[in-house]
Amino acid sequence: MQVVSGDAFKAIPALPGTFDFVFLDAWKKDYQRFFDLVFPRLDTGGLFVAHNVVNKASEMGDFLTTLRTHPGCAPRSCRRRVKASRCRSRRQER
Repeated sequence: MQVVSGDAFKAIPALPGTFDFVFLDAWKKDYQRFFDLVFPRLDTGGLFVAHNVVNKASEMGDFLTTLRTHPGCAPRSCRRRVKASRCRSRRQER
């Protein structure tokens, strides 16, 4: 695991390689931008976890629409207050 400080929108593009796990807890209005930034680099079998998507859904409509409509994602509810999406990276779709 590597922790990187600073502006994520500048730091993420500068990181080499792919990601096997992404945990997103940011300003809800930025979730879509983060997804667009990291999803293409998600490893096969990688996991993308987004915090507060149930109780903050009204603040991230574009992101939730992407999860529902993206060909590599299949949103589902796991437990009462947890919502999960299984997403495949573009590498997995090939």
